[in-house]
Amino acid sequence: MKFRRTFGLILSLVMTFNICAYSRDISTYDYLTAQNSEILTRLRDEGLPNARINEFLNEMDSEAEKLQVPEDLYTLEEYFLVILFNIVLANEDFADVCGAFDIAFQPELTYMLENDMAIPDTFSEFFLSVMYENIKPEIPDVSDDIGYYEEEAVPEVSEDNTPSVTVPEKEYIFKDVKEDFWAYEHIVSLYEKGIVDGYLEKIFRPSAKVTRAELAKTVCKAFLSGKHKAEKSKYTDISDMLWYSEYVKICEYYSIFDKICNETFNGDEFVTRQEMCTVIYRAFLNSHKKINFQEKQDFPDMDSLSPYAVEAVEKLQAAGIIEGFGDYNFYPFYETTRAEVCKVISMLLGI
Repeated sequence: MKFRRTFGLILSLVMTFNICAYSRDISTYDYLTAQNSEILTRLRDEGLPNARINEFLNEMDSEAEKLQVPEDLYTLEEYFLVILFNIVLANEDFADVCGAFDIAFQPELTYMLENDMAIPDTFSEFFLSVMYENIKPEIPDVSDDIGYYEEEAVPEVSEDNTPSVTVPEKEYIFKDVKEDFWAYEHIVSLYEKGIVDGYLEKIFRPSAKVTRAELAKTVCKAFLSGKHKAEKSKYTDISDMLWYSEYVKICEYYSIFDKICNETFNGDEFVTRQEMCTVIYRAFLNSHKKINFQEKQDFPDMDSLSPYAVEAVEKLQAAGIIEGFGDYNFYPFYETTRAEVCKVISMLLGI
């Protein structure tokens, strides 16, 4: 197993780690609670009670205590993953935790699979809190007369002795979504509402294609969260082990994917523009809001729409929410993007 993090990075993280965590009188759960950790927040959002999360983390602590400090500290990350996946999450006693973890940290798990099992930034604090007994660097002695300070910036001086001020570059939520991007406001708005997430390293991938599973999750968070769901999925390829199964069941209750999916859901299949409009419009109808329609102007290629999509496309077009391409055609069978999904949902939420 290859790991890209170096010991220097591990050490730098540990040096900023709260010193109280170096004592066994504080558990991982207590530490993460004190830090208002995102790890706990996500697990709670998936319905795990605090007591169950505590049991899960205590089990990880218990397994970590059995480890001998390795000569090669590069292996600490490998040990952590062995504990997480092979001991705890593979234990049938923690099947509920495994299911919640798979849903809550699906982007991180995908990142690990794509990057030789490198631990994502979201797991750094989690990793350190579990492995703290095995990482004990010397903490520098900082006396009262020696403090840390930030060095004052010295303005650069040009050849004519005129000071020049360097304006710091604006920090964006996502590196690949700047203010000049056409869907910037829509993406940021949905992110701030907790409806969409980015990937690691502050990347959003606005032009990436959207799968049915991803769209189901997004419309549930935007319009259907906390509502009813089907007791058992009618789709033959949906099992409770899938990270998106609960979202699919909610969509099933409201017939969101009817006529789009039949016997199987095919969660990894990319969504077309007509499917995107239909799914979002159907979910929106459950918010009991009304759309203000403008003058209806059919797309030149409206005749190519599937029958199930006609109403949604007509309504969204008449409301000024969707547009055609340069030739005014809608191209219903083009695969939709993350940015397009954000625009349609954001505009409907603003009604």
